[in-house]
Amino acid sequence: QIGQTEVSTTLNRFETIDVEVSWIPATAREAVIYAVVDLQDDEYTPNNVSIGFPVRIFNGFDAGHGTVDAPFEVSNSEHLYLIRFFPDAHFEQTTDIDMTDLIDFGTTVWRPIGYFRSPEDNLAFNGRFNGNNHNISNLLIANEPGFSNYTAMFAYTGKGSIIENVVLDNITTYGNFENYASLAGLNRGTIKNTISSSYTHQGIINSIGGLVNRNEGLIQDCRVEIELAIDQPGGVIGGLAGYNNGEIVDCHSNVEISGGGISGGLAGRNESKGTIENSYAEGRLSNCNTGGGLTGQNYGVISKSYTIDTALN
Repeated sequence: QIGQTEVSTTLNRFETIDVEVSWIPATAREAVIYAVVDLQDDEYTPNNVSIGFPVRIFNGFDAGHGTVDAPFEVSNSEHLYLIRFFPDAHFEQTTDIDMTDLIDFGTTVWRPIGYFRSPEDNLAFNGRFNGNNHNISNLLIANEPGFSNYTAMFAYTGKGSIIENVVLDNITTYGNFENYASLAGLNRGTIKNTISSSYTHQGIINSIGGLVNRNEGLIQDCRVEIELAIDQPGGVIGGLAGYNNGEIVDCHSNVEISGGGISGGLAGRNESKGTIENSYAEGRLSNCNTGGGLTGQNYGVISKSYTIDTALN
């Protein structure tokens, strides 16, 4: 990855390796070596790591090689955390994961996978993540100023990415004056058959989407059931996506949205290249400057889509 050097080796029992780090960027958030240990002997646990600054030991994935035929198997919060180090790999979730026990260097807050600062300065997840309809729950997501323009579980999902069969429950984002979502900040890949429920945000927003903040790819067969109370007169809010400049197909949102400048039950703003097809929204929008049951503003194409009992107050 950008700004990282990977060194791999295989050690026998009691064998040691010395790693010398000669340069650490002054602006790095964490001056840390991550030791990812794939244990061949379950009875052995590494306990003699000697290094001049903090180290974190991961015990590797349950199984797999990160390929299409043998994806990495993900069964706990540490496995989810490891995804950021393999942005082009394939992953498969094997059980429900409660993120309450996430320990990220003494904090329970999740930093997004990847980042997008500009077209020239970004790191996308271009792999495949199959959640197998297992839950990921109680995830607290925060960003630090300047790290990424988007705050979500994945900050940036690239054109080669596929995220499918994910169930998010009780997701919270924190922060001010940025762009937020539960699953993906900027999506240029494919997201399908995914659910987000009980998503909330604490802070002031530029924009927010219940599943994706800005969609420039495909969102298909997805559903959100959320309540977003944004106590401010400005900003763009969408039940499923804040901005859509891609495709939304066969999706459904059931939302309670309060506040914002431009608010829509499914998408806050459907842009010129945005299409919405075979989708619908239901719920209630209130206290927004400009609101619509399906979209707050529409400059694209909407077909075979509708609202059900979407009240505007």
